[in-house]
Amino acid sequence: MKKIFIFILLLSLDSLAIFRTGDVVFIPAVAYNVDGANGAFWNTDVYITNPGGAVLFITLEFLPSGMEGRTPENRIYKQLTESLLENQTMIIKNVIETHFKDVVSPNSSGALIIYGKDPQGKAKSFYASSRTYTYVDREDPLKGSYGQFIPGIPWYYYIDPIYSNQKYDQHWIFGLTQDENTHTNIGFVNGSASKTVDIGLELYDIGGNLVGEKQVIKGLGPLGHLQVNYFLQEKYGITNGDGLSLKITISDYSPKDTAGAPALFVYGSKVFHETKDPIYLEASYSVDLPYNCVWP
Repeated sequence: MKKIFIFILLLSLDSLAIFRTGDVVFIPAVAYNVDGANGAFWNTDVYITNPGGAVLFITLEFLPSGMEGRTPENRIYKQLTESLLENQTMIIKNVIETHFKDVVSPNSSGALIIYGKDPQGKAKSFYASSRTYTYVDREDPLKGSYGQFIPGIPWYYYIDPIYSNQKYDQHWIFGLTQDENTHTNIGFVNGSASKTVDIGLELYDIGGNLVGEKQVIKGLGPLGHLQVNYFLQEKYGITNGDGLSLKITISDYSPKDTAGAPALFVYGSKVFHETKDPIYLEASYSVDLPYNCVWP
């Protein structure tokens, strides 16, 4: 995991719609022939663009869902043979089946890390995004598909408890819903290859009141991925609620040595049952961009 610099942290903002490039980018949720709610059948395509400069070489790493995470011995990489010249874009259809089907079974989900290098092996920034979709008729893909766009998350868009004074230790997801027609899924990706993290949760209703008690999800291992479907119902017993806000922190981590930093990425997805149509919910910091350091 890269060492994060204070300067970069000062560029954090509510929605990193402008600052999307990085030499390490996380796609927080990917799927390979995954059965979903109400007959959905999810797969993920990935788009990678070289915005300029030297030739771009790409390595992919798949993080299967699981609290235990990964170890140096079982990490799953794929170095791509195709490179990208300046302004070129690579489209990878059904990315997990295309590059990992020899080690990953269908009905698998998780996260994807994308690494960029130049011809000399130095880190090189790029842009990545994804589309996770289901078919209108899984027996006849020609009838079309629908799904959600999920932007790539640059490596520096993580939370770390050491930066609590600046409030870079927390992410928020807004607009959570659970009722008979809609549910919300919340996902977590441990971006550290060396730390196990405990995830702190605080849920607030539209009046700003804490819902229930503060909760902790313990023990998401290094490079672990967890998605909690029907989050409000599963974690809080809520069957009819809308407009709720979720605060996420790292409540604890181990080991507390100097080998790497704790790092957590968060995402959400709101799914409408009748249409099976999902909407991506992006995590946000709770503080403004100190814009004077970018636009003096």
